[in-house]
Amino acid sequence: MAKKSDFEKGYLEGQLDSAESELYMLCRIKEQLGKELHEDDAIIVRIRETEDFLRKNGRDVDALDYDIVYDED
Repeated sequence: MAKKSDFEKGYLEGQLDSAESELYMLCRIKEQLGKELHEDDAIIVRIRETEDFLRKNGRDVDALDYDIVYDED
């Protein structure tokens, strides 16, 4: 596997920072919706995808102060 260049490392860090901001905004929007959401609702799917991307690249999503709760029925 090829070693990442400084550019690639910096680019990934920027993507991860952006994903954290996106996750924050998605969670705020979800909170403001004020209704029960299901696991297949678009906002929940995007929250999960964003969390997965962050975890895959070494960010500790569980340490973030976002209260992500949804109904899995």
